[in-house]
Amino acid sequence: MGAVESTDLKNWKDISNKISFTGGVRHGTVFKVPHKLAKKLIQKYK
Repeated sequence: MGAVESTDLKNWKDISNKISFTGGVRHGTVFKVPHKLAKKLIQKYK
């Protein structure tokens, strides 16, 4: 398991050494953003 971050959804940086996972973690991408930001992201990256 690892983790990456991006400020533009094009360039990605490995941040695996900055986080830890609890037991039972599986593949997937889950993050919480305000509804207004989610709408902007959807429109920009359609």
